[in-house]
Amino acid sequence: MKRLLFLLMLLSLMMPHTVLCAGDTVTAFTPFADVDFAAQAYIDIVDHWEQQTGNTLDDWSGLQDSAWMDVLASSVEKGDADVVIVPSGVALDSSNYLTVSELSELLPGISFGAVSPEGSGESIKIPMRYYFETLYVNTDTLANYATTIPVSYSDFIVSCAQIAALGGLPVANAIAEWPEIVLDCAALMGSAAESYGSEASLATTETILRDLYLVGAFGPDAFNISDTQAEEAFLSGEAAMRFDTVDFASMIPEERAEHVMAIPLPGMETNHALVGFPTYGLAVCRSVLENAEHRDAVLSFVSELLNHRSALLTPATGGLADSIANLASAAEVTTGILYDRNVEGFDDWAEKVISHLMENQ
Repeated sequence: MKRLLFLLMLLSLMMPHTVLCAGDTVTAFTPFADVDFAAQAYIDIVDHWEQQTGNTLDDWSGLQDSAWMDVLASSVEKGDADVVIVPSGVALDSSNYLTVSELSELLPGISFGAVSPEGSGESIKIPMRYYFETLYVNTDTLANYATTIPVSYSDFIVSCAQIAALGGLPVANAIAEWPEIVLDCAALMGSAAESYGSEASLATTETILRDLYLVGAFGPDAFNISDTQAEEAFLSGEAAMRFDTVDFASMIPEERAEHVMAIPLPGMETNHALVGFPTYGLAVCRSVLENAEHRDAVLSFVSELLNHRSALLTPATGGLADSIANLASAAEVTTGILYDRNVEGFDDWAEKVISHLMENQ
C-alpha cells in the first residue's frame, strides 16, 4: 500500500505506476489521510486485507479539495479508479458507478445501512459515516438503580421515573439551554420515520417532552442546569442517560467507555431509523465489471471496509464503537434533523415548546 501525502500523489501522476505483486491492484480515493481520526484504523484495515488476499491498494487518500477532486474525476474518466469515498453532498456522475442495488446483489449478506436516493435516481453511495443523534446510556448507572436499557417508550418512562424517585438524574440534558437534540430525538420517538417533522409529529414531540418532565427525567433543576453541567453529569457516570450526537462518543473518558452504549431511540413504535444524515458515502466504479478477477478484488476490499466500518465511524473504541456501528448498520433510513426541515420556523417552535413546559412547572 502506498501511503503518500496528497502533494506527492499529484507529483506521482507524472510517473508510471509499477505494481510488483502477485495479486491484483485496487485503486481507492478516500478522506482517510493523516489528518483524519480514522487514518490509522484505515491503514490497519488495508494492511489486513492486503495480507489476507495478496492484493495491493493504490491509495489516494487526502484532503478532498478541488485538486483532489480533479484527480478523482480524471481517474474515473480513464477507468483507473475503483472505490471512491466522498462527502455525501459531492455529486458524482451516476452513470460511472454501480447502484446500491447492484452492489447488494454482488455482496450478499453485508448490511449497507441507511441509504437515501440521490435526486431522482437510485443511490450509488453506501453510507460510511453519519451525523446522527441518539440516546447514550451509562449501563452501570442503570444497573445501580435496578433498571435495564430501555427498548420502548414505556420502558424509558418507567426507567426515568424509577431513577428520579431514588434521587438520581435519569437524563442529563439542559432543557432550557440546548434542547434541539432532545426535540429531534423525541420527534422520532413519537412518530414513524416517514412522518418525522410533520405537524402531527411536532405535537407528539411536545407531549413526549412533557411526559419526561413530569416523571422527573431531567432532574429537579431542569431549567437552570447548563449543558456543560449536564454533559459532565453523564461523563462522570452520575446521570444514567443523555441525548447527544455521534461526536459525543469521542468525549467519553477511557475509564468510562466500557460502561457506555449508544442505543436505538426507545420509541412508541419500532423504528429502524436514525435522526441525522450520512456524511460520507462509498461508491464503486462501474468499470470494475469489465474484468471478473479485478471485480472480485475490488469487492473483497469493499467488504473489508464495510465489515470494519465501526473503526471508521467514530474515534470511540471497544463496545461503545460497536454500539455506534450497530446503530448505523441497522438503520433503514435517515430522517434529517428538525432544523433543516424548517430553518425559518424551528427556533420559534422550540422556544414555544420549552416555554409551555416552564409555564406548567
